[in-house]
Amino acid sequence: MTFAIDFDGTLVSNAYPNIGVPKLDMIEKAKKLQAEGHTLILWTCRTGELLKNAVDFLKTYGLTFNYVNDHNVAYVKAFGEGGKKVGADYYVDDKCLSPQDFLDQEFVNIWLI
Repeated sequence: MTFAIDFDGTLVSNAYPNIGVPKLDMIEKAKKLQAEGHTLILWTCRTGELLKNAVDFLKTYGLTFNYVNDHNVAYVKAFGEGGKKVGADYYVDDKCLSPQDFLDQEFVNIWLI
């Protein structure tokens, strides 16, 4: 399986543009999945030097990714070239909602308050 995993708020606490405190349980789970043969994609909005810093930071904890903000070549072969959203079986992100949660949730536009 392929897991697309976010950085800020997921693998580390939110401190953007700085790097937050590592979430060791998340890092260890990602390493375990990869050791079991699963594919990991670091899926983040970080670019340039901020992205390099995040990748380097995770390496100090022994976590490297098969892809960084890029498509799994197996998905490209199976489904064709993708768009900006990387193909994955699962997306791990602190901002996610399941489809049912989305239907059940009442949203308030905080920008208008």
